[in-house]
Amino acid sequence: MDSLSGTGGPSTSTAGIERHYTTRELAELLAVHQETIRREAARGRLQSVRVGSDRRYSESAVRAWLNERAA
Repeated sequence: MDSLSGTGGPSTSTAGIERHYTTRELAELLAVHQETIRREAARGRLQSVRVGSDRRYSESAVRAWLNERAA
C-alpha cells in the first residue's frame, strides 16, 4: 500500500495526471478479493471509470472510499 499511504512508491500525480488502478491492482494493493472491489463499485460506494470492459479506479476515489470505511 505504498502508493496510497504516501510512504514511498510511485508519485500520486505526475504533471497533473492522477494514478488509476485496475481491479486486479487495487485488490492486490488492499489485500482484498477482486469481487469486493467490483461489488463496491457496482453499489456506487467506490467511483470508477469504465475503459472498454474493464474498470479503473482513481487514487482520489480510492482514498475517499477508504476514508468512508474508516469512519
